Amino acid sequence: MTDHYSTIRDFGRQAHVEPAVPVQKRAKPEHLGDWTTASGGSLSLTGRRGSEFATIWHNRTDGPVKIGRARHAGGVLRSVEWDDAHQDQTEFWKTQQRHQIAALIAAWHAEARP
Repeated sequence: MTDHYSTIRDFGRQAHVEPAVPVQKRAKPEHLGDWTTASGGSLSLTGRRGSEFATIWHNRTDGPVKIGRARHAGGVLRSVEWDDAHQDQTEFWKTQQRHQIAALIAAWHAEARP
């Protein structure tokens, strides 16, 4: 039986030791940017290096609320998924936000290149 842990046998007992492959530490979230919607709402985007997702936030007076996530790869926006409360927004509104998100992800990716 092989798994991602090295095992040792000691008289029929198994014990887990340090992982054979180093475990990647999860990157801290980075603030990618803020923008204001046509109706005056304040939105922001955060993401983690090495992740394929970024989180979309509605910045309300009582604190930020997650409203969706964006899937991306190589600096290119692949899709946007809206949480239930924002599913009923107009296609025009969603398209405007998608353009903002795509621009922020492309800029973030470009900054990370050596």
